[in-house]
Amino acid sequence: WIAKNPDPNALSQEAYCKFCKIGLRAHKTDLLSHAKTIKHRRFAESFNRQRPISNFGINVT
Repeated sequence: WIAKNPDPNALSQEAYCKFCKIGLRAHKTDLLSHAKTIKHRRFAESFNRQRPISNFGINVT
């Protein structure tokens, strides 16, 4: 769920939450705090409920 921020104007130390589509500081406490937010948990749940692409007859290898 966490990646390097794709925004070219972002600071080099900034992380990016793929679920919430927001940038945040790449500090352990900030990441843990963000992971506990209601917004993040809701988005994470929706990602976990998605069916794999292989269920649609598409072979990914």
